[in-house]
Amino acid sequence: MIKDYEAHLLAVYGVTEILWKNQEATIFRNLPNFPKITAEQITAGWVQWQKGTWLDAKVILPAEGEEVLVHRSGQVFQATKAQAYMGGFKERNCWGWQGTGYIDFWMKRNFRLPSELYYTKPSGEPNV
Repeated sequence: MIKDYEAHLLAVYGVTEILWKNQEATIFRNLPNFPKITAEQITAGWVQWQKGTWLDAKVILPAEGEEVLVHRSGQVFQATKAQAYMGGFKERNCWGWQGTGYIDFWMKRNFRLPSELYYTKPSGEPNV
């Protein structure tokens, strides 16, 4: 499970070579041109990641293009991480895509949906 988390950190934050000590990140390298993250944020994200619970959007974000469940103002819905949209996420509505912001928490989608409910096909094209 820690390898999945480290792969996520590499994709989103460019974090490489994490040194763990007693389940806490102590030293890591951050590639240039990636958002900055602290060792405390890496450790807090790891604790949340292990529990399989909601991840704090202030601590760690999903990878670009990843479809996740998000929690905003008491509502839970499916969204896609998309930096080009206001708020950093996009959700589908009856007219197409809209930006969505003020995301408090997100969770990796850990269940399969019927194929017609996915926003994108495996090829990456829109599922309309």
